[in-house]
Amino acid sequence: DIYWQGHAYLLLGEIREASGQEAGAAEAYQKVIRQGAGYHSAAVSQALYKLSWIYEREKKYNELLVNLHDMEKNVGGGDHYIRFVETPA
Repeated sequence: DIYWQGHAYLLLGEIREASGQEAGAAEAYQKVIRQGAGYHSAAVSQALYKLSWIYEREKKYNELLVNLHDMEKNVGGGDHYIRFVETPA
């Protein structure tokens, strides 16, 4: 099932992030974004959000800016907190 794949990569990214493997976590989140684009927007939104925090911690500000722009386009109208508070911050 293609939807389970996105969730599996999200979980893998969270596990890697919790164990301090930032590069591996970023790779897992990027796979969610690439493979979920166009059909699994909820997983893509979560991956973009989690990836933005990794870029911020690693001080990769150019990647962070692009990521936040993509997140702003992708986040649905229902999640006002992320769209109007977290994203601009």
